[in-house]
Amino acid sequence: MPREAMLQAYENKANNLPFYKTADFKSALDTVNSIRRIDGVTPHIFRHTWATNKIMTSANIKDVSEFMGDTEKTVRKN
Repeated sequence: MPREAMLQAYENKANNLPFYKTADFKSALDTVNSIRRIDGVTPHIFRHTWATNKIMTSANIKDVSEFMGDTEKTVRKN
């Protein structure tokens, strides 16, 4: 089912560029969430999930915080 939702979002795209700005990704994600009847999934959730997974797989917290544009203290807190 998620594949069908992504295909539908792709068919409704305005152009051949993936996204012009963050709002475009949010809009596409909202479409998929609506089709799949999922609540609470946001781009920010992906950000936290990515960071958590990197750290859980032994990535250096300093590298993760620099990549995310945060301080080590903020990454540790979250």
